[in-house]
Amino acid sequence: MSTGFTLPRPQRRARGANILPLINVVFLLLMFIVLAGVIRTPDPFALTPPVAAQGEDAPQPDPLTTLYVSGAGELRFADAAGDEAVLTEIARRASAGELASVTLRADAGAPAARVVKLVEALRSSGVGRVELQAERRP
Repeated sequence: MSTGFTLPRPQRRARGANILPLINVVFLLLMFIVLAGVIRTPDPFALTPPVAAQGEDAPQPDPLTTLYVSGAGELRFADAAGDEAVLTEIARRASAGELASVTLRADAGAPAARVVKLVEALRSSGVGRVELQAERRP
């Protein structure tokens, strides 16, 4: 007769998949995208900016204060489209004190007379400063 003392065998734990390395890789990719990418609102239509020989570098304009002019002369400002709607919205915001300056992004093919008349209309609607945006090339 055996009176030996025996210990029960320990139960093996089921090993699940270790997802910590996967989480690390996804986090690193996310950080790379955030640091390398430029997040900005796209232009409402394709623009080829005019070329300037002189000028100063300016920060990226605020899309809420940028007036876009297409090569065909179409206007866009914030959510407004068309001459009357755009100028009405700009005048409303300027009279309310919400709009001190406007950045004008016109296509290089936009008629110059149209841009000049537009700047005059902006000044008469109460906009204090109009900045024309161009691409500087030596």
